[in-house]
Amino acid sequence: LKPSDSSKFAIDGNALVIQWDIASHVAFSCESFCICSVASKVVSTSAEKNRVSWTAATYNVQALPPSRPLTTVLQRLQRDIIALQGTGSQWGWVQPTTGQSYYTRNVANYLVYTWPINRQSINVSDKCGVIIALKGQSFPRSVVKRIFTPPEHLQGRAGGLRLRFRKGFDFTVLNLYLPPASYPNAQSISYAMWDWASSVLLTLPRRTLPIILTDSNSRLGSSVLFTPEGAPQIGPYTVQRENSPGRAMRVFLEKTNLAAINTLFSSSRGHTWYNTRGHSACIDYVLSTTNAVADTIDVRVLRSLGHRLQLPSSERLADHTPVVWTFFHPCEFPGHKDSCSWSRPLVDVFVRDAKAVDTFCAEINQWVDEPDTATEVSLAEATADVDKFWSIINHKVVSNMELWKPNKLLDRFPSEDPEVVQLLERRWKIKVELDCIRCSSFSTCDFVKFLQHQLFILH
Repeated sequence: LKPSDSSKFAIDGNALVIQWDIASHVAFSCESFCICSVASKVVSTSAEKNRVSWTAATYNVQALPPSRPLTTVLQRLQRDIIALQGTGSQWGWVQPTTGQSYYTRNVANYLVYTWPINRQSINVSDKCGVIIALKGQSFPRSVVKRIFTPPEHLQGRAGGLRLRFRKGFDFTVLNLYLPPASYPNAQSISYAMWDWASSVLLTLPRRTLPIILTDSNSRLGSSVLFTPEGAPQIGPYTVQRENSPGRAMRVFLEKTNLAAINTLFSSSRGHTWYNTRGHSACIDYVLSTTNAVADTIDVRVLRSLGHRLQLPSSERLADHTPVVWTFFHPCEFPGHKDSCSWSRPLVDVFVRDAKAVDTFCAEINQWVDEPDTATEVSLAEATADVDKFWSIINHKVVSNMELWKPNKLLDRFPSEDPEVVQLLERRWKIKVELDCIRCSSFSTCDFVKFLQHQLFILH
């Protein structure tokens, strides 16, 4: 989509047609284009104060006392997204049935997704089982657009959800529970699980934020890791000897360019797992994009909470501790602008206004011929960045369409005001009801008077 002298913008009927030099025509419904584009909200300096923060936690619960129910764990953690591992040993087996790859239930104001354990597989044990819990106040059930289940031989070790809001927030959350290095076939299982995670990521659009919450049993070693562009992936706060699951995880990070968030900040330095013999290691991680690193508010290991959940009477921790992450969504369009809706009659008014159409097309075509535009489009073409193309188009078209906001046409069409439309609809329903009563022999005088009074109020 490289603009040149032959690149033209024009209005054809009720459609906005963009012609490029590759002899392609991209047509939008003018109504839909205006509603979607003008509604997008770019994060600006003035909007930073209104950005929404999110919280996520990962925690292996296999060492909790039997008296500790799921409700207590969720209430103590109190995060928007909670990933739990080792749920099979804590809250019993959940055997999959034919065609049932996951289960849902409501627990303590959380929507809980459980991926059952396949007891026929040699790759899982009674310590497996994963859960993703979504806080009901933050994630209504309607935002769950897709559910990811691993292959049958890995069931009980992984699960995932695609969470997409209408206002731009888009998450893909994966929960992974990898075996320890001493487990039979641990290396092959680890690579298989990371390969499954990679295959899920390949199906996702760029606008979604991947979040992998994991007990990976991986020790990443002391070597830092950077992307080819220089963005940090593994930080200096994992001073420990690398093991075989750690090597598999490092290969995954190199392949996907994701970052281990809790290894990049001093606030989360230290170990996330302890045993009664005095051994400890950092094996629980929060993985996400390198862009999300810059939008991190805080990441911590809650050792005191882990102690209270596990053995409050003990002098030391005995197993995993929760790792929590607080962050902003790095999406470029995280919300909606406050603007009037473009309705079909208003679009018709704009399209039929010859002067407005000529002015709009002239400004767009002038922008297309500018050297800066050609430079930006050439760069996007060289990198095959489709999102960049749309960003370039939206930036100019939206700014021009804002000069023709619907409220400038409301004097001509006052009935297109949303409040007026709502009142007219209510009046029409009352009139229809009165007409039905007039034709019926079962009407009551009091009810007719009530409807007439309501109609008078709406006038």
